[in-house]
Amino acid sequence: MKKTKAITKKRGLKDLKLNKAQIITLVVMVLACIAVTKPMSLNWVWNEASWGHHGQYEKMTDAILSGHLYMDYEVDPKLLELENPYDRGQREANGVAYEFDHAYYDGHYYMYFGIVPVFLVCIPLRLLGIYVTSTDCTQIMAVGAVVGLFALFYAIYKKYAPKLPLATYLCTSCAVSFISLWYAVKYPSLYCTAITSGVCMAVWGVYFCFKAFVVDTEFKKTILHAALGASFSALVFGCRPTIGFISLLYIPMIVHYVKENYAMFFGKEKGKIIYSWKEIGKIVTAFALPYVITAILLMIYNYVRFDNPFEFGQTYQLTLVDQSFYMDDKPMFGPGWLAGYLNDFLFYFVKYTEVSDVFPYIHEDGMLVLFPILLLGGAAFRSVKQKDANGFVKGLGGSVIVAVLIIILMQSRWAPFEHRRYTTDFAFMLGILMMFGICRIFMDADEKKYKILNWVISLACVGACIVAALLFFTTGESAMADMDPGLPQRVADWLFFWKK
Repeated sequence: MKKTKAITKKRGLKDLKLNKAQIITLVVMVLACIAVTKPMSLNWVWNEASWGHHGQYEKMTDAILSGHLYMDYEVDPKLLELENPYDRGQREANGVAYEFDHAYYDGHYYMYFGIVPVFLVCIPLRLLGIYVTSTDCTQIMAVGAVVGLFALFYAIYKKYAPKLPLATYLCTSCAVSFISLWYAVKYPSLYCTAITSGVCMAVWGVYFCFKAFVVDTEFKKTILHAALGASFSALVFGCRPTIGFISLLYIPMIVHYVKENYAMFFGKEKGKIIYSWKEIGKIVTAFALPYVITAILLMIYNYVRFDNPFEFGQTYQLTLVDQSFYMDDKPMFGPGWLAGYLNDFLFYFVKYTEVSDVFPYIHEDGMLVLFPILLLGGAAFRSVKQKDANGFVKGLGGSVIVAVLIIILMQSRWAPFEHRRYTTDFAFMLGILMMFGICRIFMDADEKKYKILNWVISLACVGACIVAALLFFTTGESAMADMDPGLPQRVADWLFFWKK
């Protein structure tokens, strides 16, 4: 972060410079949090009042506080009599009344969305007398994700590009935040409650694991940060299981840590610290135990509901299509998997709709079409003079790519149809890769290039933020532009006031 120039005779000059930068950072971060949360409250359709099934987190909170895991809905007797209640055609043909997009099993309704937000946010606040809606929960988790992304990029650039300009840091952090969360800003409740919670947990997991295995040099700090990183990362599986593939990023981190600290594994005195096997056991335990405990709790939770520790409720959804057969009849590499996979890959990354001649001009297209700045993540694979960073960053970049490809493959095989919100599962991962790529670009740059790079990258990030903002005014699933068709034109009139 570039320090500001100042003249002082006091010893506190350095602290004063840092405080100024911290204040600017705090202001920008708060504004970014407001930018991603305030619009969530504007669309009444996505705030429970007029769309009943969006209030499942509230219902689940009521259920748990009442001492059970099923939701208190009255079950239509006709639903009990159906041969296959998960077949939408059968439900409609028999005039069955049912709760849409809930899991239904053995005469009870359940929530198949991640349960972690209920225990982390809804129940604690309810016990304090604060009633939290799904949108409120999404907003809280979105703030956590934004703060986490600012903190993560700070840790990354301090390690690999300590002279990174303040403007580049702030613009990049904002851009990655908006790219990661734009869909949740537009459609906040229920679906994005689970997804945004998963993103928040994953970001903080990466932050603490990066601190533990890359930044820390003290044993006690490594233990603490490893335990925190694993705890957040394990909780991801209780929010949005597919985002759990973020844990693949810890493989290169751990390999880097072992290479730097354990000479005994390589037969040469490369590491500065050589821990005893007892200390190694403590680190392994601190990292593994949160995963084990969380896995056990989730399996118990699933077994109590569905008599299957590995069933999260997807099989029993009462939704648009029958998903009760998906896991059995659509094996991961079954017939047509490659064509479906490529189709989804193109949809998520390069789908393009002709630019409109009216505001906001763009559409919900592929990620690289909307945010080509993500391609800067490719710079993470550059070789740089700082040799100790080469293998690790390239390995981490490869882990991100593998995690994204696996997530898309799972969505292609087991999701009923491609959907733009599924990009939220991995957009932040590509944003993290972009952070490393930008640091790699600055690592070997001289002072002259710093100014140019600062301007170019900062402006590109501002452009990404503008695109993310414009997406809020596009039409979609009961978006604001659908509910208030005159909104885009009013915003255009305000932006281009000189044209009136």
